[in-house]
Amino acid sequence: MNIQLTQVCIRNLRSINEATVQLRPFSVMFGMNDSGKSNFLLALRLALGNGSIDEKDVFCSLDTPYSTTTVVSIDLKFVPVGEDGKQTDTFNELWGLHLGENVMTDDEDKEFFAFRTEFAYDSDKEEYVRDRMVINEWRENEIVVGSSLRYKTLSAFEFIYLDAQRDMSSDIRDKSSMWSKQISKLKMTPEAKAEIESSLGTLSDRIMSESPFLQQVSRDLASATNTRNSSVEINPITRSVDELYKGLDIYVSQNASSSIPIANLGLGTRSRAVFASLKTIVNKKINDANETPYFCMIAFEEPESHIHPHSQRELVKDFSGIQGQRIVTTHSPYILSSSSLDNLIYVALRNAKTYFSSLSSLGLTVEEIRHIERFVLNTRGELLFANVAILAEGETEEQALQIFFKEFFGYEPYELGVSFVGVGGKNYLPFLRMLESIGANWYIFSDGEAAAINDLKSTMKQLRNLPAKPDLDQYDNIIVLNDSYDFETYLLNAGYAAEIISAINEYEGVEDEEHQDPYFDYFVQQHHGESMSPRSTGIPCETCGQMIKESPLRDYHSEGGRERAICDCMKAGKTKYAVPIAKLICSSCMGERKYPSKIKTLLDQIKACLEGVRL
Repeated sequence: MNIQLTQVCIRNLRSINEATVQLRPFSVMFGMNDSGKSNFLLALRLALGNGSIDEKDVFCSLDTPYSTTTVVSIDLKFVPVGEDGKQTDTFNELWGLHLGENVMTDDEDKEFFAFRTEFAYDSDKEEYVRDRMVINEWRENEIVVGSSLRYKTLSAFEFIYLDAQRDMSSDIRDKSSMWSKQISKLKMTPEAKAEIESSLGTLSDRIMSESPFLQQVSRDLASATNTRNSSVEINPITRSVDELYKGLDIYVSQNASSSIPIANLGLGTRSRAVFASLKTIVNKKINDANETPYFCMIAFEEPESHIHPHSQRELVKDFSGIQGQRIVTTHSPYILSSSSLDNLIYVALRNAKTYFSSLSSLGLTVEEIRHIERFVLNTRGELLFANVAILAEGETEEQALQIFFKEFFGYEPYELGVSFVGVGGKNYLPFLRMLESIGANWYIFSDGEAAAINDLKSTMKQLRNLPAKPDLDQYDNIIVLNDSYDFETYLLNAGYAAEIISAINEYEGVEDEEHQDPYFDYFVQQHHGESMSPRSTGIPCETCGQMIKESPLRDYHSEGGRERAICDCMKAGKTKYAVPIAKLICSSCMGERKYPSKIKTLLDQIKACLEGVRL
């Protein structure tokens, strides 16, 4: 196409008060329901099509009541690109001739074409009237419009919109669909057309000769007319090539089975068939545009609808085979995981206004991008749809915190737009950069061990671009456990020893069938006196200078032994005990003991944050 839509500036359209969005050849918009994704697609349709608006399409809020003086505007900026998709300095000859005097140059002497679509209320007509104007100057903080844009200029631009209800079987029967319009324009030589129509006539006559019923119907219809010597001709099939498409259908056979009409297949197959037919139609239009310029913007709204999750991953590949500029709105983490980070645009609704955040503006290193794609897109894509994210040290904390959350709020985290993620130690930074880029609220629930705190300080230093590692106490959204505790030790020292033992025993049952001992007692009997992993004594070796290591024995019988046994037992079971322990604490403890203090602090902060998001 040698032309690309790079920027869209929207004012006062539905939930979009004012926003400028950078687009790529393939852009993927994602966000919560009703955040404004569909409103952006509406803006493109209004700018590139012939739609109109009314009062309900004009932005208003508690602070900005509706007014007929409010003007809705949509600005589009196009730049020339080469065959490699990179911007060039000038439009090619075809586009240059078509755009003519509408081509402008920026401060770097590079050509662009931009225009504004404006809707203003006409009090005489009592409706909104559309006007289109050429944009003469497009700067970061200033857009200057000029003369009116001729309608003919936009004849080279097409906007194709596929909503979530697409269905190939419906497109076949809908005369207004893109499919039907293309099929009705089948082109062939006059000789081929005459030969095919002759064959159609022969076939129709053969059907009539084999059907006494149709012959009788023909005679009866003839006798029913009032005209002398009248005759009636019945054509079981059309004799015209131009009418042939009306009876067209698509059949699918699988594994040597009999052919099945596509209307009898599932919605997922019929939906993907629409994408396949679109690929054929659009690619042909673009390939045929040798003498006439042609730009096509294709919008896919929730393409994952009706499609199996495994197949959703293949959709991005399907879209890549379609020429033209493409934009997708989605709720599918599978589509996000298959997309490049540079193509992702987050959409959020805050205080009744829609905001757009491009993840390409993060300024990440190659390694950080790899971390996000590995730890977020490929495994935790749902995090990109969260209003609030809680990053925990590991899987144990992640699982336990969700149990306390449900008890506290009475809802599953996902019902309130909250995601819990175990980051696996020191991988906070890529998560935090991504969360801040989309404007999501975040909290960290960290172990109090020295190494964990040091890693977290290093993360905040990089995130905030600080000269030195900061004091974590200054961040209200970072909760660190007391006294160098890890999560297991924290629960034990918070007074939950009885609940921990009960939960472990209930989960494991009786281990020693002969003596019927509860599992915890069995654990103490089996592991007391075992050698522990080698650890440093802090004493250097006189020969080599390295620290001497020793393997102490597990001691569960002396003072503090029971507590040591509880910690060892929890750590041995690690993630499998997190949920039963949290559930037992929630169900058996009352008052202040229902939530350990650090967890209660986290839950209170999440509550305040969620109340702010709803406002």
